[in-house]
Amino acid sequence: MTMNLACGGGRSYEELAELAMGVRARRAVEWCVVLQQVGIALTYYVFIASTLREVGLTAEPWVVMMLMALLEIPLALLSHLEKLAPVLILATILCGMAWIGILVQLLLKLAEDGVDSSCVGFNSSSYTLVVGASVFSYEGSAALALPVHKAARIDLQTRAPVLYVGTVAVIVVLYTAFAGAGYFVYGEHVPVIIIQALPSGWFAVTARLLYTFMVYFTFPFQLFPASTILMARFMRDQQTAKVMVMRGLLVILLGAAAIVLAGALDHLTALIGSILGIPLCFVFPALIHLNLMPQTVLTLVRNGFLIVMGVVTMIFTTVVTIQTWGHAQS
Repeated sequence: MTMNLACGGGRSYEELAELAMGVRARRAVEWCVVLQQVGIALTYYVFIASTLREVGLTAEPWVVMMLMALLEIPLALLSHLEKLAPVLILATILCGMAWIGILVQLLLKLAEDGVDSSCVGFNSSSYTLVVGASVFSYEGSAALALPVHKAARIDLQTRAPVLYVGTVAVIVVLYTAFAGAGYFVYGEHVPVIIIQALPSGWFAVTARLLYTFMVYFTFPFQLFPASTILMARFMRDQQTAKVMVMRGLLVILLGAAAIVLAGALDHLTALIGSILGIPLCFVFPALIHLNLMPQTVLTLVRNGFLIVMGVVTMIFTTVVTIQTWGHAQS
């Protein structure tokens, strides 16, 4: 955001990459954004199917995913997503309340039963999954930050970087507390989706339905950057009818892909974070800053570290994630 302001503002992530390193860099960022957002959308299908099964829905997961795809198509066709803002804000507030309730339950159980005996300080067999999954947890933040910044009022754009950093910092603290509590309580048996571990009762059902509600309405926001880039890249004729058909087909294809990959949600999120999230979050921003902004010794060292660390981590975690894919658990 700071670089965007320094370069005149109003640019997308891809445009900054092109300004810094040319058309090929723009293409690389575009495809990373597309594939990452598509991957995030895939996990939404799996999440809803798994969550509704825990609520008591007896339908086959593939049926739920295809039904979700059909229900998502009308939202994916919207050209102005701000129409969904009131519903999404309500869903976020309700899910925040459910999140607090889940965390309280975990902490009460932890106080009663203590730390699970299977907990270890360092899990050498699957720690690489954590790296990819941690970057994945940004859920498109790197790709969406500049469009949100661009949409803000001009007088608020200068405050956006501080607000963004503060928001991400709070989210990191909350994620760490939530994940830590879940692991301490359930140890190696902690499910990939923590709300699946909640004891049966009205609160568990309510929390799952609220999360399902929020994920359903969040889906078009995650898919929008990918669909916009794809339509611009492959459809020279931007007629409304053709764009709607292509967006609808994309939603259906993602549902079909989710059916195939439903059994490896943990590895899928780790792989997306490793291959796509790490370059978007660390490597490309450092390269852009290196080419667009005046450099001091400190910024040169910082950018060099981010680039080398990002590339090495990306390769290492990707290889290990693929090697252990056969051990995925849904």
